[in-house]
Amino acid sequence: MGSIMRKTLFLLLPLIVTNAHAVYVGVRHEYLDDSKANYDRAYIAHRFANGFGFAIEAISKSGGDDTNKAFNDLETQGNEYTISYQFKTGDVVWQPDFFTWRAFL
Repeated sequence: MGSIMRKTLFLLLPLIVTNAHAVYVGVRHEYLDDSKANYDRAYIAHRFANGFGFAIEAISKSGGDDTNKAFNDLETQGNEYTISYQFKTGDVVWQPDFFTWRAFL
């Protein structure tokens, strides 16, 4: 790779990283000792430059014959959809949820 190409990529890197600041991805795994069940959640949220944002959360659990094994025969436990708006007044940032819909199966 040429030195000009490396310098160009180095200078463009902050622009690429700057564009990704409004996206949040979260994954969580939970094991409940009393019921021997494994639960998983995946959360994806995005906020646009105008303050409007949305989020989706998917919830699943291990099922089938052996719920003690992680990621075994995943069953959908529900989804959550959220729409919000973020605005700033002085030093305080407000982010009220306008709409949250939960679909638990």
